[in-house]
Amino acid sequence: MIAYERLLAMNHASKTYAKVARETAPPRELEANLLLKAAAKLQAVHDSWDDKPAGLNDALMYNRRLGLCSSTP
Repeated sequence: MIAYERLLAMNHASKTYAKVARETAPPRELEANLLLKAAAKLQAVHDSWDDKPAGLNDALMYNRRLGLCSSTP
């Protein structure tokens, strides 16, 4: 039980750290990270295309949402 509690505490700490990093990162760095994530999703779909395009809908929706956010002035 104690190990599980430690795991939960570590998970909470890493989520808190990630949130702070997102909130304090410069806008260009945030944009770069989002674009890299979008590219990685599309690359994963491309790499597994022969088997089954797993994650295709997720990758396309992520890119669509990212495009909608960047198109607003």
